[in-house]
Amino acid sequence: MGKDKSLIREENGVTYKRAKTWHIALAMMTGAGQMAFYLLMNGATYIGNSNFGILVAVTGLIITGSRLLDGITDPVIAFFLERFNSRFGKVRFSIMFGWLLMAIATTLMCNIGAKLSLTGAAGITFFVLCYVIYIIGYTFVSIAGQINMNILTNDPKQRPTIGVWSTAYSYLVPMIMSVVASAVILPRFNNIQGTEYFATYNVVVILVSLFFYILACIGIAPYDIPENFEGIKKDGETDEKPSFKDMLALIKENKELQRFIMAATSDKLAQTIGSAAVVSTMLNGIMLGSMAISSILNYS
Repeated sequence: MGKDKSLIREENGVTYKRAKTWHIALAMMTGAGQMAFYLLMNGATYIGNSNFGILVAVTGLIITGSRLLDGITDPVIAFFLERFNSRFGKVRFSIMFGWLLMAIATTLMCNIGAKLSLTGAAGITFFVLCYVIYIIGYTFVSIAGQINMNILTNDPKQRPTIGVWSTAYSYLVPMIMSVVASAVILPRFNNIQGTEYFATYNVVVILVSLFFYILACIGIAPYDIPENFEGIKKDGETDEKPSFKDMLALIKENKELQRFIMAATSDKLAQTIGSAAVVSTMLNGIMLGSMAISSILNYS
């Protein structure tokens, strides 16, 4: 990235790096792509039931239990990306590789799995493997999104705009995709969330998310360079990467971080249960009597 004086601000002897507004707007679309996949996988309990004959309660337990896997995949993938470099950058690779894994996983579950006629233990095993691949892909994109925030700008006056764009996408994308799914796709299949519905919905999600991720890669490209990932070091010192021992020490010796982890994990567990498709269907489909109108009510 060439040195653009308009992207550098000095205040009280401190030099801050800034980013162009349109770069921030595009880079934050990683969250938009994630929300598209997230909404599809909210129906994972019904995907497991309609395509593999797995009881909804069993699928719900599998999905809820999979949250424990995040505690393993997150630090392992972060450890890998810390040491990874490519001609296509670190962030862009993570975004597109994560999208590829998620697309493969959802296609196996929604489009291919139903044609294999897998039931019983075979169906459960296939579903679990696909869901694990999905989680790994989702983690790659999540970490890329967090890196985006740090390499775009360190200017305290500009950093709040990152949250503005991220929040905007987190509201707009679910609103639009939910309406498309409930009011456009679902009626085509007699308002039944079955195999054909999820196969169609998955294709839409893959294409929409690819669009968002390509734009995100365009936005982050000027900043996805090796010099933005160098650690702070003294003259003559090498740039040492943190080890797993350092990560464990950070958790063990930081009480505030431990409390934050407990609060975040319990909140995530409640969110996972509350956003499960079976809960949404019981509330909107049974009590309100209309899955289509529920999306309009939820986002009005």
